[in-house]
Amino acid sequence: MGELSTLRLADYSKAIELCKDDPVRPHLPDGWRVEEGSREVYYLETPGPGSPTFQIDSVLCLTYLNDIPIDEDELLSFSHGNKFAIFYTVWSNKKGMGRGIIINTMKHIRNKNIHNWDKWDMRYITMSPKTEMAKKFHLRNGATLLQENPMTYNFEYTYSGSTAISNRTKYG
Repeated sequence: MGELSTLRLADYSKAIELCKDDPVRPHLPDGWRVEEGSREVYYLETPGPGSPTFQIDSVLCLTYLNDIPIDEDELLSFSHGNKFAIFYTVWSNKKGMGRGIIINTMKHIRNKNIHNWDKWDMRYITMSPKTEMAKKFHLRNGATLLQENPMTYNFEYTYSGSTAISNRTKYG
């Protein structure tokens, strides 16, 4: 097995650096992706082979909203909320790490809000490109198709304490 992966929350400059490689929504404004309390970028990393550098395994961008966006215009215009964590872009550089970042980000959000009852029943929704690859990925990883839109799919992931969380991932 490989090195232990670490889930990290990107600060503004790290988010800008990571999102330059975003294959899903590269055209979203850099400055929009991170805003404390409402928009976050997470990434999984592992130590590079034989060096003090780290390799980026996967990236997930999310925003907290009260409504489910069906397109990028709504994603960019809806007001901040606390009903839904919208995963609007996910990509990985290593097999299995797309699933890993989704599951570990849900776990992290749940754990950081353990005493914040307003966010206790938060739902985890994607705004995925309307492609067969995205559809297969989310269905294969346990999501439910919530709605099909003209340009996107919305899938829902359900968090439970028994969700299979990789024991090879930590939050750092």
